[in-house]
Amino acid sequence: MNTTPNLPKLSVNLEETSQITGFSERSIRRFAQRGLLHPTRVSRRLIFTLTEIKRFLDSSTAS
Repeated sequence: MNTTPNLPKLSVNLEETSQITGFSERSIRRFAQRGLLHPTRVSRRLIFTLTEIKRFLDSSTAS
């Protein structure tokens, strides 16, 4: 029996970030290297919080 409640997703991987933003995975990596998008590393994988993705999109559309 699974007693774990369904929790909302708080972070996504590189591929999902690409799908959410509409930018290619390569562009997402470049944004991270330039300090425009701030991922967390888990082992060798880039993980992006949904809050960080929203901040990035808000700042890029404000220009």
